[in-house]
Amino acid sequence: MSYNKSELYQACMEVAENTLWDHENPPSDEKIKSLSEKFFEEANEIGESIEDLCPDQNPIVHAVRYLACTHAIPPMGDNTTWFYPMLEVLMELCCPNTIQSKDSAKLFYFLGQGINQSRSDIKIEVDQEEKERIDELLDQLDPKLKDKRIGAWQTFKSDNPDRLSQATNSMVELLDKVIGQLCEEVTFAEYLDQRFESDKEIRWVESLRKFIGDTKNNLHRVKHHKEYKNENIVETLLTVTERLIYLLLEKK
Repeated sequence: MSYNKSELYQACMEVAENTLWDHENPPSDEKIKSLSEKFFEEANEIGESIEDLCPDQNPIVHAVRYLACTHAIPPMGDNTTWFYPMLEVLMELCCPNTIQSKDSAKLFYFLGQGINQSRSDIKIEVDQEEKERIDELLDQLDPKLKDKRIGAWQTFKSDNPDRLSQATNSMVELLDKVIGQLCEEVTFAEYLDQRFESDKEIRWVESLRKFIGDTKNNLHRVKHHKEYKNENIVETLLTVTERLIYLLLEKK
């Protein structure tokens, strides 16, 4: 097999955790596991079926993670009817098994536009130079904020058994404090509208708004799920939030 089934199962668990997330009544481990197994069964069936089409480059794990990030949202609960057809569409786009007509192929132009926008408008990685710049900007806003950013990463890398929840909690609070101070007299939407004017910037702002909403929701989901153990997704969420803070403050 060209894909790791344990990674596929973990991706399916991310889908289940997102659809079941409930701030007031967090789902049990048993319920998450049960739903994850249903998603895995369907995903693995599709993954195996396209092995010949995508030898050694099976994108099934990445496709499931895309769904987990983009379409797996509460309050879907344990509804799985959407998962299989969406995954089939993604896999057909990645590993085509059909010759398109002249008219149907026109869709690819718009897909290309969307992909280019998603890949180029917002950079996720934050290098050391940018981290230092973030601390400078946080100092200008409130000297206490820099310590919270540094503390979040120190906690994440520590041996504390509750490190994932605590690190996430710190970064969530930091993002909220930054937005709160930037928007003392205006709404966040108004603040962004005042800062960006060109068409390109407006498109970027729209993507940024979605990133902020999705990231904050995901961070809160991890924060309130005490048994959440996926270190990679927590690290990614911390980095995305740090990137958002950098973009907001650098534009100030």
